[in-house]
Amino acid sequence: MEQISGRRAFLKTAMASAAGLALTRDAWAKPRAEALSVTRLSGNLVEIMGAGCNVVVATSPDGVVMVDGGLPEHSAALIKLAKEQSPARKILALFNTNWRPPHTGSNHTVGKDGVKILAHENTKLWMGADFDIPWAHETHKPWPAYALPNDTFYTSGKMMCGAEHIDYAHVPQAVTDGDIYVHFPDSNVIAASDLVTVGTYPLSDWATGGWIRGLANATKAMMDISDDKTRIIPASGPAQSKEDLKLQHDMLAEMDHRIGEFFKNGKSVDEMVAAKPTKEFDARWGDPEMFLRLAYKGVRGHIREYPGVI
Repeated sequence: MEQISGRRAFLKTAMASAAGLALTRDAWAKPRAEALSVTRLSGNLVEIMGAGCNVVVATSPDGVVMVDGGLPEHSAALIKLAKEQSPARKILALFNTNWRPPHTGSNHTVGKDGVKILAHENTKLWMGADFDIPWAHETHKPWPAYALPNDTFYTSGKMMCGAEHIDYAHVPQAVTDGDIYVHFPDSNVIAASDLVTVGTYPLSDWATGGWIRGLANATKAMMDISDDKTRIIPASGPAQSKEDLKLQHDMLAEMDHRIGEFFKNGKSVDEMVAAKPTKEFDARWGDPEMFLRLAYKGVRGHIREYPGVI
């Protein structure tokens, strides 16, 4: 209860200072409605696309383990298709890689059935509280108890799905403060969720604990368990490679440094955006404005970690 109360106090403070940050366009990219499709990643892994995010499913004769649950409106079709990947037609476990709706939309359904829902403890705390995302103009209400993650952790863990090893780990303060990746070492696949983006800049949501340096560190952590044949599955878009991770990490690390310099020189967020500090990266990641504004706000919350600023 103390942690949730602290979050509410933080959010009230954040909302009071958010007027200059609010953007008029849609905050999060809205997933397009499309037919579900299945791609086999290995003998024991499939990827289901079209449910609001890419969903990785580990299969076994006893049932399946899902990484993310898509949006609520796609849940019934997604769960049906996931169950069809195993002769047992059973969901054994569901991961929530963060609290956001594209990843938690099947919690209501599987939670009623008593399925294990795994997530970082911070993800459960956000889902169990009422909170606002000021920059996105979003208000979120507490989820019912049965739909909350029921198997939470703080650092990392391991499990099996049939013959497939599953490793999962928390990466602090990246997109949110509860992000995880799920690694399938036997199949050389990493389910990276929102930690990796394709064609758009990755967003660090300061309102729920995200930070550009944490996002860079998360990218590096996934690089460290990858090789040249690893397939990294983002929340949206095609599979990425270790080289793609390196490009994202190097961009984030450089922008972390540059944003710190803007603070050191007393520049406002509008002055930073106007200076176009991402121009050599825009061809790969697109419009940088939201990325820059969120990253600037996140850096403000960690300003003592930037030497020479204060």
